[in-house]
Amino acid sequence: MNTVISRRIATDVGNDAGRQRGRFISTASTALSTTASQARSAIERTSSTAQCTSKETIGQAKAQSKLTGQAAQRSAAAPTDVAAGAVEPDGERSPPAIDDWSKADLYERAQELAIDGRSSMSKRELVRALRSA
Repeated sequence: MNTVISRRIATDVGNDAGRQRGRFISTASTALSTTASQARSAIERTSSTAQCTSKETIGQAKAQSKLTGQAAQRSAAAPTDVAAGAVEPDGERSPPAIDDWSKADLYERAQELAIDGRSSMSKRELVRALRSA
């Protein structure tokens, strides 16, 4: 009779061990799947952020380059403007309408007014944003 009980206990222990092994494998599989999904999501977010930052930096560099070129043109044109003023001292010049501004000038004014999102705006969007500021 002892042998029968020992076999039954051994069978019960074996069955319990099998069930626990199955639970362990299931838990480990779920944890692995979750970790892989979280890693994939983190990589996608990092990549997206890097792309947006790169585009914004390039846009700002282009705008700054245009501003520098335009400032150089204005500096070069200043003596001509002074000469024209000497020839036509009473000649009143009205400032150009905002629609006639260059995109770089619009961007510069948007910077002065701290308009958010200006680096990714088109010329038309900058005009709208400046008018509403």
